[in-house]
Amino acid sequence: MSDAVRLRILAIDDDVAIQSYWRRLLPKLGHDAVIAANGTEGIKLVRSQPFDLVVTDLSMPGLPGQRVLETVRAELADVDVIVATGHGTLESAVDALRAGAYDFLVKPFSLRDVKRLLDRQVEKRRLGVENEELRQANARLRELSLLKEKFLAITSHELKTPVTILTALTELLVGDPGMAEAERLDLLDKLGEVTRSLREIVEGMHDLAEARQGAATLRIAPVGVRDLLAAVVEELAPGAVERGVAVELTAGGRAWDGYPADATRLRRALRQLVRNGIQYTPDGGRVTLHLDAWQGREGGEEGPEIVVADTGVGIDPKQQRLVFDAFYETGDTDHHHTSTTAFQGGGLGIGLSMVLETVTAHEGRITLDSEPGHGTTVRILLPPASEVWARSGG
Repeated sequence: MSDAVRLRILAIDDDVAIQSYWRRLLPKLGHDAVIAANGTEGIKLVRSQPFDLVVTDLSMPGLPGQRVLETVRAELADVDVIVATGHGTLESAVDALRAGAYDFLVKPFSLRDVKRLLDRQVEKRRLGVENEELRQANARLRELSLLKEKFLAITSHELKTPVTILTALTELLVGDPGMAEAERLDLLDKLGEVTRSLREIVEGMHDLAEARQGAATLRIAPVGVRDLLAAVVEELAPGAVERGVAVELTAGGRAWDGYPADATRLRRALRQLVRNGIQYTPDGGRVTLHLDAWQGREGGEEGPEIVVADTGVGIDPKQQRLVFDAFYETGDTDHHHTSTTAFQGGGLGIGLSMVLETVTAHEGRITLDSEPGHGTTVRILLPPASEVWARSGG
C-alpha cells in the first residue's frame, strides 16, 4: 500500500548507522528520505522545506527529540511526528504521545513495524485527500444549488416579461379588427422586438449550455471585424441616446476584413459587452468600441484587439473575479428589473459568462480592468488569422 502515495520524510538521528538505515530503506518502500544529524538541523529543514512526516530520535545531544516534536506540532499542525526510542526509554515515548506524536518506534527497528506505520500514514494521507475532494464537491454543490435558485428566479422574470407583452399585444391586434393600419404596423413592430428579445434569451442559454458541456461548435467563416462592431453600434446606439449615453466606434488602421470567426457568436458577445456598458453608465456617459491589433510574440503575426470601454459606475474589486460566472449579477436579484438600456437594468445573468465562453472558444483572451466610479474596460485579444484557419482546417 505504501507505493500508492509517495511520502516525503525527514529522519532526524545523531547515529550515523540509523541515518544510513533510513537513507536506504525509505526509497525502497517508495518514499523520499531527507536526513538530519541533529534536532537543530532538523528544525531548520522542516521550516524551509515541505514534509509529510518527521521521524525523530528522542535522545540526541543538543536539541532533543521532544523539543523537535513540540516545535513541529506548534508550527506545522499537518505534519505528523513519529518518535524513535530505545527499550529502556518507553516512558519518554508515552510522554511524546501525550505531547502529540503520531506514534513511536522502538530501536532496533523492525521492517514490519516501519511498514505498518508508513502504511497508516499513506492511508491517512489518502483519506485526507478524499475528504478534501468531498469538501470541495459539497461546496460546489451548495454553490450550484444557490445558482439554480437564482437562475430560476431571474429566468421566470426574464421570460415572464416578454411573454406578458406578447400576450397583451396579440390581444390588442385580435380584439380590434378595425384598427388603423399605422397603429397595427406599430404593434407588429413591437411584437417583432419582443420576439427577438425572447430568441436572444433562448440562444444565450443554448450557447452557454453547449459551451459548458464541451459541445460548442464554431462556424468559422471570413468576417469583417470592423463591420461587426459597426453593426453592434448601429443596433444599440439609438436606445442609448434616450438616456444621453453615446455609443461610438473608433478604429485603428485595419478593418480586419476576412478574419476567421463565428460571426453570430462574436456579434452576440460584443452586443452583450456594449449592453453592459450602456446599462452601467449613468445618463450623459459614453461607451466606446475600439478596434486595433496586438502582437503576441515579437515579430509574430498580429491578431485583432477589441476594446469596449465605458465611463460607468465601475465594478468593485471583490466582484471583478465573479462577473464572468454564470448567473452572476452585480445587482441584487430581489431588485432585478429587465432592460437593455435602462441604468443598471438587469438581464438573465449569463451574458458575461457567454462572452467568456465565446472568446475562449475562439482561442482568445479576455481581460477586465475596472475601478469603482471610473468605468470599466474589457479587452479581447483574438489569435492571428493563420492560427484560427490552421485549427479549423480552413
